[in-house]
Amino acid sequence: MLGALQHEDPKTQLAFAQFCLEAPSLAVPEVMTLLARMCHEATWSVLGLATLRYATLLRPAVRGRTLPLLLELVTDEAEELRKNAVQVLVNRLFHIPALREPILAHALGLLNRLLTANQTPAAGGAT
Repeated sequence: MLGALQHEDPKTQLAFAQFCLEAPSLAVPEVMTLLARMCHEATWSVLGLATLRYATLLRPAVRGRTLPLLLELVTDEAEELRKNAVQVLVNRLFHIPALREPILAHALGLLNRLLTANQTPAAGGAT
């Protein structure tokens, strides 16, 4: 059933987003996989990100799955998706005290990886 929703029209996708917000459990791996796919599809990306945003804000029980997915999207290959994911995190979620620490920790981890990757070895013995 969930796989079929991916190919439906936007009204069906909006109904899916509402379903995600009202479902008793979003911990089903298939739902999270479908949300990730939605974010990567140009037609559904905005709806996928909005669903993740609202689920993160309104469903604390699923933050352990939705927030990491949003954080992962900030380094996606698709520039538009990266930009939109950053906007969701910075403009919509960062101001929430319970979300600030994991967002900062992720950002610092990315920065440390960049710094480590860009370090050049010391020129030992070169004159």
